[in-house]
Amino acid sequence: MPNGDLNAVVSSESVRVADVGSPSQPLYGFVAVLDALGAKAYSREEAEEFLKARDEIMRLLIDVAPDTFRVDKDDLKVFTFNDSIILTYVRKAKDLTTNDVNGFCGLLRSFEVSFLLKRILFRGAVSIGDLYRVDPNTNTVMGPAVSDAADWYERADWIGINLTPRASILIGAGLQEKPTALDHVLVDYQVPLKEQCLSEIRCLRVIRVEASTVLRSTAASGAAAIW
Repeated sequence: MPNGDLNAVVSSESVRVADVGSPSQPLYGFVAVLDALGAKAYSREEAEEFLKARDEIMRLLIDVAPDTFRVDKDDLKVFTFNDSIILTYVRKAKDLTTNDVNGFCGLLRSFEVSFLLKRILFRGAVSIGDLYRVDPNTNTVMGPAVSDAADWYERADWIGINLTPRASILIGAGLQEKPTALDHVLVDYQVPLKEQCLSEIRCLRVIRVEASTVLRSTAASGAAAIW
């Protein structure tokens, strides 16, 4: 990585490109684009409940990330845009480890079930790749990995979190010696797409919750499918 004195960018504070990335010096890691289903139709009271739940759950997940998921919370960033949440997890090298994947996917599984227990349903997609800017101070996150995740979360017509094909290939390439090492967090599933077809995509396994909670939440969202 380039020396810090060559990476200054103009802002209200001293920020290094090495810390936030740039198109010429991108960061690398995971990104999850997550969208709350049905949020556009929230009443004022429901919107208040959503915002309260979002802040509480995200604060808790970040606090427990190091001990529970072995995720370095200094490298974990959260961005919010209306009813959408984007999570990034920057790694120091492009050779991601099984622990990296297991940790980030484990955190996302807890994200999903924590909101589900609040009757808030999310659809999302996870990608891996270059990140041109990851700057919470300006709420800016962009790069090819973000675009990849956004494209695939838009295409899915279900309740759940899936990997993009690119992310699946990259993770699969790192599992050649132990192909089942992540089966406890990932599974292949026929995801319904908005193009009126199914696509077998690697997805996050959902932590089991009471069926009554799932059914009430699904009915409220009007979602076509749940896994």
